[in-house]
Amino acid sequence: MTPLRGWVRQARRDIGLSTVAGVGLLLYLVFLVAPVLLSLVTSFTNQNILFPNSSFVGLANYRMMLHDSQLHASIEFTLALAVTVTIVANVAGLLFAILLNRTSLSYRVLRTLAFLPQVISGIIVGFVWSWILSPTGLVNHILTGTGLVSQPVNWLGTPQLAMLSAGTSCTWPRCRPFRASFTTPALSTGRTAASSSG
Repeated sequence: MTPLRGWVRQARRDIGLSTVAGVGLLLYLVFLVAPVLLSLVTSFTNQNILFPNSSFVGLANYRMMLHDSQLHASIEFTLALAVTVTIVANVAGLLFAILLNRTSLSYRVLRTLAFLPQVISGIIVGFVWSWILSPTGLVNHILTGTGLVSQPVNWLGTPQLAMLSAGTSCTWPRCRPFRASFTTPALSTGRTAASSSG
C-alpha cells in the first residue's frame, strides 16, 4: 500500500468518524441544550400557554418561587425520598446479593428473575406499580380479601402513604439488579478464596 493510498483511507475514516460525532453533537444540542436555554429565557417572562403575548418580568418568577410553600414541600419530599431510597436500596441490595450467593438451580432461577427489572422499561414499571397500588389493585385486593382492612387504602392519595409508595416503587428496581450485580460476584469470589485456603 502506497503512503498516498493509506493517507486517503485514513482521511476517509476520520471524515466518517467526524460525521457521526457531528450528528450526535447536533442531536445533543437540539434536544438537550436548546430546550434548557429556552426554558431559562422563558423563566424571565410571564409567558402563559393560555395567552399569546408575554413580557419580560425579570426575577419576579424566582422571587415568587422562594415564597412558594408547595415548592418547599416538594423539595423536602424529594430530598427525603432520595436519602431513604439510597439507604434502603444499598442495604436491600446487599441482603439480596447474600441471598443469591448460592450455586443451586433454584438460586440461579431467582438470580435471573432478580435482573428482570433491569431490562424492563421504566414506563412499564410505572404502570405496573400504579395498578398494584390503585384502589382496585393487587395490594388492596389482598388486604381486603384477607380481612386486614375493610375498605381499600388510597396509597397514592394520602401524603404519608404516597411517600411510602413512591419510595417502594423507586427502591425496587434499584436495590436488585445494580447492587446485586456488583455484590454477588464479590461474595462468590470471597467464598471461593475461603474454600481454597481452608
